[in-house]
Amino acid sequence: MNEKIREAIEYLNMLKGEPLSGIGRGANMLWMGFGKDVKTTNLKGEERLVSEYALHIQCAWRLLYRKRIFTGNGDFYELTETNDTGDWDTKGGNLFDLKAVELNSVLSQKCFTIQKIMMRNTGDLKICLSNGLRLEVFPNDSLYEEYWRFFCYKPELANRGHLVVFQS
Repeated sequence: MNEKIREAIEYLNMLKGEPLSGIGRGANMLWMGFGKDVKTTNLKGEERLVSEYALHIQCAWRLLYRKRIFTGNGDFYELTETNDTGDWDTKGGNLFDLKAVELNSVLSQKCFTIQKIMMRNTGDLKICLSNGLRLEVFPNDSLYEEYWRFFCYKPELANRGHLVVFQS
């Protein structure tokens, strides 16, 4: 394991024991929040509530529940029966949006905490959570682009910056 991967895993290990607080998307980018809600200020100077930790994923991924695929990045493009626009990016208009609503409602009743984090030199990331939930991220192209990014909004750690993983 190279030094950069070791540093990345050390940085990500601050997530261990943290609960998944929500999932959603911005276009075809998955976002996942972990930990408690904290206040932050955006670039426009507006105060907003965010999770202490965030993961933004812009490559292939899947979320498994009890060893079955619950949702994945392909669900962004699968239109719902009620989507009459033909546009996958319409809010609530794709299969992922339905699955995100389902999981977010479960999060109010059931806790999924991070148990184990693994990463490979290729940018692959696996996060195992309690109660049978697992995230698998697997970059699947050779382009020089960002695959995923980890943020920390926790006030005492916010100065650490982002961890950005891309093809090198």
